[in-house]
Amino acid sequence: MLSLALDRCAAFNNSLCRWNGNQTVFIFTKQAIPMLWDFSEANLMGDKAVGWATAVEITAESIERIMVGSGVLGESRQVDAAGVGGQLKGALVSTDPPYYDNISYAALSDFYYMWLRRTVGDLFREVFRTITVPKGPELTAAPDRFEGNKEKAKEHFESGFRAAFSSLQKEMDARFPLSVYYAFKQEDEQSGNDDADNGDTESSGNGVDLTTGWETLLDALLGSGFQITATWPVRCSFKWRM
Repeated sequence: MLSLALDRCAAFNNSLCRWNGNQTVFIFTKQAIPMLWDFSEANLMGDKAVGWATAVEITAESIERIMVGSGVLGESRQVDAAGVGGQLKGALVSTDPPYYDNISYAALSDFYYMWLRRTVGDLFREVFRTITVPKGPELTAAPDRFEGNKEKAKEHFESGFRAAFSSLQKEMDARFPLSVYYAFKQEDEQSGNDDADNGDTESSGNGVDLTTGWETLLDALLGSGFQITATWPVRCSFKWRM
């Protein structure tokens, strides 16, 4: 838990943290590490903002809230959605899947992984056996993972989606629906306005159509034996989000 508190300190005390009014803002204001012309520097050992003392306090509060309550302990497991293989029989599934080529969570995870590996790597050797976060299995249509080949990246993403949904379809409790969340920006083609609606960017400027990820998701659902019964637009972010 102390190592997680240190991770929190690192996120708020590095040269890619900007100043926002009266406090330092942590590095991940969005799912990317942007370029920054200047940065703010807070007192890591102070009792304001996110220094060591406040990071430990926040961590301690979360432990107390988890342990106090109904007395029923939860369970968390890391498993491959495409290879569940009977581990989740009768499951209720609600998922926020990868966004095509938009966000590389494995690469972003390296920021925290490096600190965790240095602090508790010797205690959890199996978890931290690699120098950086394993990126090969991640479901993202990133051409750089396939020597710049966009078609191979697309096939990796689509086949992985189909495998994951096919696996989950066999595990689910048939009485309940599967809910899937997919955030993207939809541009106004009539006005030519590049400003986007709420949500995360669907595609970078690599020539991929804005709807490609959404169509891939729907196709994977139908191809896995699901039947789409309803879709809803949901405003999922605050207006102040970047």
